[in-house]
Amino acid sequence: MTNNDDWAKWDNILSQIMDMPLFKCEASKLAKATNRNNKETKEALINELYYKRLSDLETTQVADMVNNNDYWLRTRITYSRKGLINQHLKQLKDESEIDVDNLKPTKTCPNTYDTQQAIRLAPLIFSNKKTAEIVIFTLKYGELETRDKYHLTKRQYWRKIGDIERYCIRHRADIKALIPNVEKQQILTNKLKKLKTMLKLINHEDDYTIQQLIYSDLHFWENEIAEISEVKYQWYLLHDYANSQDKQAFKNYISQEINQLNKQLKKEKK
Repeated sequence: MTNNDDWAKWDNILSQIMDMPLFKCEASKLAKATNRNNKETKEALINELYYKRLSDLETTQVADMVNNNDYWLRTRITYSRKGLINQHLKQLKDESEIDVDNLKPTKTCPNTYDTQQAIRLAPLIFSNKKTAEIVIFTLKYGELETRDKYHLTKRQYWRKIGDIERYCIRHRADIKALIPNVEKQQILTNKLKKLKTMLKLINHEDDYTIQQLIYSDLHFWENEIAEISEVKYQWYLLHDYANSQDKQAFKNYISQEINQLNKQLKKEKK
């Protein structure tokens, strides 16, 4: 199957999801909570769902879920809406320093880098596959979604978390020893994945999705573009990609970086 076929299938499936009554309802709730119009919130919601909740699934799996009005899919749509509202509240706090803690209960969470590092290490730390899966799913989606997925009561869930914490305390030294060996490779792997995703979109000339991808990780792409000496107008490449004059320089840089990272990762694994 060609890449074009894959994209056509995803476009069709995502269109079907956007026609679901639940999706329209959640998009309306999102619009009301974020003071944005329905068109913008529908696009934001479908991107959140596609990139974060459906990224590990095949088109055939998602198509079956849509046809069966699957409970898992419906809950993912709902949690995508909740995630976007949380992002909106955080942005408000960062921009205007209002006390959003009074608007919703929050818990202290590790930063994104620490979370990603823990997700990487979980399969290495826990020999029991299900335990590693629960840890990873908790780090990605939180308590409620994890309990829902694994059919755990609150008491069962926290008993499991307590066992995991005690295991980590007993093996603290072994876990610390894993971090330096994994950290560098994972940083390189994450960068490689982002560059490959971008190159795929560039090859499909999907300017709109490229712009969305840039905005989804603006700090990363600002740093990358700053390294490209051939780029003349960085602002347009970041904020008006469709009309940028530096598309070819951007593509050349990404292709070269992918080749270099592949070689570097091979050396690191030896």
